Amino acid sequence: MLGGYRGVVMCDGYVVYSSLHKQNPAISLASCWAHARRKYVEVEEIEPGRCTEVLDLIGKLFEVEARAREGDLDRDALLALRQAESKPIVDAIHAWALEQRVLPKSPLGKAIAYMGSLWDGLTVFLENSDVPVDNNGTERALRGVAIGRKKPTDLAPSAARKSLRSSTASSRPASSLEPIPTTTCATQPTRRSRASLCRCPATAITPAPPERRSLSLPRKRLPSADGARRGDTEHNAGPDTD
Repeated sequence: MLGGYRGVVMCDGYVVYSSLHKQNPAISLASCWAHARRKYVEVEEIEPGRCTEVLDLIGKLFEVEARAREGDLDRDALLALRQAESKPIVDAIHAWALEQRVLPKSPLGKAIAYMGSLWDGLTVFLENSDVPVDNNGTERALRGVAIGRKKPTDLAPSAARKSLRSSTASSRPASSLEPIPTTTCATQPTRRSRASLCRCPATAITPAPPERRSLSLPRKRLPSADGARRGDTEHNAGPDTD
């Protein structure tokens, strides 16, 4: 997209932009002070008071830009204002960063390293009045594209969503609007809740009666009375001793 572009590109610290600058030296990178500030805000949430000084200095940069917009300054007047007021603030931020004694892998060390890697781009606005101090305007413009990816019904007011549901329901045939019979059933208790209730179709919760099975054992034939007497006679009759 930017293969034949010549000029300034306002960007953050994404490494692709550095590669683009190396491939095309006609492109100069201008960095965003809002991104640099964001890193120190994250450190401030972890270590309150550690980055108060640098956040105040960055805030003064934005104050200068706000006064410039209110005064509707032309390009030359804006550049003169930045040289007179913004440049000393930038120098103070640079001096503050050099004074810090932190571990490179610590949150503050990473924030300072991030700002240092973008330092050349962070000072472009001091020499070019067309370059803004931050890229917030472009990011706000792109935010609408991301929001538009959601479903329209998710973004519509509640009244609009209700009317959308009612219009959808009225367009269906009357037979499809019959409610499904439901009943209340108790589910198995869980760790979070000893008992919970759910609404489910009546046909889905009626258990089938348990199947009854009869236990049948093989019958043992008992000898008849005549057979028993014959057996006794044979048993009592001894061998012939004649």
